[in-house]
Amino acid sequence: MILAPRNKKLCPHINDPCLDCYCSRLTSSDIEKAIYYCSGNFESCEIYKLSFSHAAEGVPNQ
Repeated sequence: MILAPRNKKLCPHINDPCLDCYCSRLTSSDIEKAIYYCSGNFESCEIYKLSFSHAAEGVPNQ
């Protein structure tokens, strides 16, 4: 399990990411995005927003 400093919130999907999440792919072009979005800026992540809207509709995480 990944622990965040007390003043940062990690993306709620970090421990169970969908296939499209930056943290599940971690290619060289996704590392910077994973660090930025998964560790405190997930509310501005398009992947998170899409999964959040699907969760509200009752669609399971991919």
